[in-house]
Amino acid sequence: MDYTQLAIQLINMRASAPQIKMERTMSQIARGEVLALNYLAANGNRAYPKDMSRALMLTTARVAAMLKSLEGQEMIIRPRPPTPQTVGRSLFV
Repeated sequence: MDYTQLAIQLINMRASAPQIKMERTMSQIARGEVLALNYLAANGNRAYPKDMSRALMLTTARVAAMLKSLEGQEMIIRPRPPTPQTVGRSLFV
């Protein structure tokens, strides 16, 4: 069996196939969105971004981008802080 030819066939098939849902899911995993959702689920569906950053060992910028993406997909809701004392410490539901 010629594995080189099989590999070439696989690459050609893969290149011509449309993007499938599984790829999107894998992309989310790579960006850490599934990890963030698991963290939220384990913490009563509420967490401070700074705490998530520490626990997931990600930069605060990465956490902010990830949460913005999840909010855009309507997977989380980010209530806005009601008082000046809570600015920057918003909860995620």
